[in-house]
Amino acid sequence: MNPKTIKSTQEIINLLESDFKDNLHLKDKHFYFIDTLIRHRADRKSIYLSSKLLKKTFGDRPYKAIVNYFVDNGIVECTQNYQDSRYYYNKYKLLSGVKKLVEYQLTYKPLIKIIDYFHQTNYNSLLDFEKQVLHNIEQLQLPSNFDVPSLYMKKSKNTGRLFHTLTNMPENQRKHLKHVDNIRLGELDGKNAQLVMLSDMFNDDEVFNDAVYGGEFYQQLAGEMGIDISIDSKKREFKRKFFNSILFNSNRAVIANSKYGVAFKKLYPITFHHLIDMDKNISKASQLQSSESNLFINNITRDLVKNGMFAIPIHDAFIINMDDIDKVQKIINDNCYSILGRLISMSIKEFCPTIDINGTTYNYLYEKGEAKEERKEERKNNTHTAVYMVQSDSMVGQNKKTAIMNEKINVITAAIKTLMEDNQKITVRKIQEVSGVAKSTVEKHYKQIIYDLNNQKELEI
Repeated sequence: MNPKTIKSTQEIINLLESDFKDNLHLKDKHFYFIDTLIRHRADRKSIYLSSKLLKKTFGDRPYKAIVNYFVDNGIVECTQNYQDSRYYYNKYKLLSGVKKLVEYQLTYKPLIKIIDYFHQTNYNSLLDFEKQVLHNIEQLQLPSNFDVPSLYMKKSKNTGRLFHTLTNMPENQRKHLKHVDNIRLGELDGKNAQLVMLSDMFNDDEVFNDAVYGGEFYQQLAGEMGIDISIDSKKREFKRKFFNSILFNSNRAVIANSKYGVAFKKLYPITFHHLIDMDKNISKASQLQSSESNLFINNITRDLVKNGMFAIPIHDAFIINMDDIDKVQKIINDNCYSILGRLISMSIKEFCPTIDINGTTYNYLYEKGEAKEERKEERKNNTHTAVYMVQSDSMVGQNKKTAIMNEKINVITAAIKTLMEDNQKITVRKIQEVSGVAKSTVEKHYKQIIYDLNNQKELEI
């Protein structure tokens, strides 16, 4: 970890060197506080700093001592102004002249880590609910089988998309994330989100709208082209080529003449002509992603956090507390009705943190500098190298998954029985509508369920 260069005055350097001598962490924190005021031009006018920000930077207790030190020495003037919720905002003015500044090297690693944190997460530019999302990420742990990624957060100026540590994490790692307080984590995923945004953009093609909202779009398009997408890898490749050929392509000739374009035009002529007529100088990808971000980030995530729920958005998906699923779904539905006028289809997967049947060790995605140094000292006297240890029997994870699947099968069975009693034709779509279970799960089990129910009837006869 490289030293950080800051600026101060020779007068302050001499004072801190004299008063703190070999106490590196206190000396560096005092230097960084003055550097903060200098960067905010507090020598020219009073500036606001929140107690929350100061606590996060310098520690809950030390920050007041740092402020008082400079006030007592006549270097800083501090006046209390107002309180927002439970945090105070004070005004600070640097009374020392800053015409001749001298560079100073910060070397205290935990403080440098915190400084990097503010830089990598763009913390000061985040909205309050986005800061809470960042805090939620900090509460997660990843099995030590995987490398711990860097903590970062960035918001796209063009689309409003929120990029952070988890957005690029592979699904096979993400599903093993664990919360420090052991809450049940799961991922709620909006189906066909960008197609939904395209549907909402024009909203005059009922055939296209029904295919998108009903989850049948890719099957219909692939069927028209004679392509089998029953295997997940083939479906992903099909979707990638469709997006590149049609949705995110600005070349009208390619859109019109590609095999994807020909099939799309035949099935959904109204939406096809809208795509052809769109201004080629305006990125369709940016437009759709902006609409997606407005719904998923600016509205749903905001409301989830506002209502005290654990939420981490991943573009068109959310990591949530599974115990809040009903409340989460209501907030999603309310926003979808308000913005889209209809509901969006969601799929859900529960995380399974345990990997090793004998015990899984975990590392935090982010540890505060000082806490990490303390843990290093603890490990010197401890045979365990883990931050967190879970001992488990051979069925941990499997038990929960089996129970969830059995529950889904029971729901599908009840839906089929209802359709039979009403003498309705039994199709995957009708079962899905009645049961609310994901299409892929219905397709996997419905034939066996019907077979078992028919056999049961024959035995009763």
